[in-house]
Amino acid sequence: MNNLDLDYLSKIIKNGIKTLKALKQENAQLSKELEEEKEKKKEAIKLINKIEEELKKRL
Repeated sequence: MNNLDLDYLSKIIKNGIKTLKALKQENAQLSKELEEEKEKKKEAIKLINKIEEELKKRL
């Protein structure tokens, strides 16, 4: 292999590492957002259940 081949492979590897780091950060952010949405869903279900109980009492 000559220097051009090594430089080319080096650039590919560096770009791959940068892409993996970016994807890892994006994955962490999306995981955080997913957990937040799950928590919102739980709260919404609790609220719906409270409303349902209140409606049952009034009927």
